[in-house]
Parts: sequence; C-alpha cells; structure tokens
Amino acid sequence: MASRKIPDAIQQQVRQRASELCEYCHASEKWQYVLFTVDHVIPLSQNGKDTIDNLALACFHCNRRKSAKTTAIDPESGLEFPLFNPRESL
Repeated sequence: MASRKIPDAIQQQVRQRASELCEYCHASEKWQYVLFTVDHVIPLSQNGKDTIDNLALACFHCNRRKSAKTTAIDPESGLEFPLFNPRESL
C-alpha cells in the first residue's frame, strides 16, 4: 500500500506529545542526524487510520524493526504476542 503524507500539523502534535522521544525505546530525537518518523501503531495495511490516537513518534531503528507488524513470535515459546503499543496503558 502506498504511504500517504500525514499533515505537518498532525506530525507536530505527535512530536510534541512524545516530547521528541521515540515512543518505543525513548531515544531522544535531539541527538539524531535525522528526524524521527511518525509511525502508524496499527498499520494502514491493517486498516489503521491517520488519527492522532494511532500515531507514534518512532526512531529509525524502532520504525524499521516494527515495520507493518502488530505482533511477533516469541523465539522461546513459539507463541505470537502483540508488540508494545505506546497508546495503551501498561
């Protein structure tokens, strides 16, 4: 699926809400060479939306590792588990 441009105003809201930290690993965008990506927590390919509640600020490494996944297989048990969702309370 082709990616869509998230409006700049929404990207800025996501960045401010995250205090310019990756919402997955908490790395600071301030010390990086490139701006972090505004990531869809639930990917567009899985009917995720461009709403503020479905967007998270993600560093290059977290965004690349997560990709369009919402689950992963635990290598020890072989069971499938949901990936961390920064929009849900722990």
